Amino acid sequence: MSDGWKIASKSARQSSIRRGVMMTLGMTLFAASTFRSTLATSSAEPDTTRSSTVSEDSQMRDLFDRWEDVWHGGKFELVPSCIEDNYIRHSEKGTRVVTREEYAAEVATIRKEKPDFRTVVYDHWFVSNRAWFRFSFKWTDPETGVPQSQSGIQTYRAVNGRLAETWQAMHPLGSDWNDTTAQARWTSPSPIK
Repeated sequence: MSDGWKIASKSARQSSIRRGVMMTLGMTLFAASTFRSTLATSSAEPDTTRSSTVSEDSQMRDLFDRWEDVWHGGKFELVPSCIEDNYIRHSEKGTRVVTREEYAAEVATIRKEKPDFRTVVYDHWFVSNRAWFRFSFKWTDPETGVPQSQSGIQTYRAVNGRLAETWQAMHPLGSDWNDTTAQARWTSPSPIK
């Protein structure tokens, strides 16, 4: 290997690392600002119609337990209790609005094409009607048998106990978090203390 290749390769790796760090920082700042604005709104505007934080956390936990059962268990009969009629999705591909039925079909397609597809959660928060997850998608490429992964973060807004809007930011294909221990379920206590 020539010295020029080593320099270019090292420079490319450093650039890739910088992009990854900046993306992670950006995703973290986005999640923090989303929760900060939710907390500020929650504390600045008392609302007697709102249930207690414990009750809201319990409602969000129940929602994401059902949503995990849809994704990992194929329990599509739970979809109406998980997603609003129209679900707003923001990602690096843009913003789109899908119906509950359209999104259920997308999940079914992913499960069919990647039968061992899993969302592995490493950390999460619930605040009022908002949720934040740090996760990795993991699956085996059905053609090559090679394990695949992609890490990201995602925030959600719920209405009426169902998912109404989400913001998702993903790292490149092949990325994964450095955590050695994941949560047992999406809503299990985080192993991070």
